[in-house]
Amino acid sequence: ALVRWIKDGTVISPGKFIPLFEKNRFIIKLDFYIMDQVCQKIKCWQKYYNDLLISVNMSRVHLKDPQFVEKLNDICVSHGVSIDDFGSGYSSLNMLKDLPADVLKIDRAFLAESNSNKRANDILGYVIRMAGSLGMHTICEGIETDEQAKLLSGLGCEMAQGFYFAKPMPSD
Repeated sequence: ALVRWIKDGTVISPGKFIPLFEKNRFIIKLDFYIMDQVCQKIKCWQKYYNDLLISVNMSRVHLKDPQFVEKLNDICVSHGVSIDDFGSGYSSLNMLKDLPADVLKIDRAFLAESNSNKRANDILGYVIRMAGSLGMHTICEGIETDEQAKLLSGLGCEMAQGFYFAKPMPSD
């Protein structure tokens, strides 16, 4: 689920408003609002799509809130859906031991150099195998080419998302 701010018909880049929202802590309300909206959509769409997964990015600002997971869980429970994703980006591998997640989302940064850099490709493969050994499924974001999709499939990555499959679109 992607957040877009449209003002006077112009899309404002998340790269511009997210840092501002993090600074003034409005990001907390925005993230929980988005999570609530996504849970509503999941519940509605589950009638049509049995294995529907929707990823929701949360700001690193939440890491300072000891009740964050409980608040997130409350939203999910109120809509009858469950949390099963572990994001990357600002998270660390050390968090894997503490989070009861069953899906590891691999940040697009891992994929960016994998086609041209053997070491990056090896690391990507190790991360996918590590997740598998922990009993976790994997999803990689940022897939833009057929080559990338085939590479990930060959490395054992089970799911992928990116412009190669579909560009961001309204939920309608």
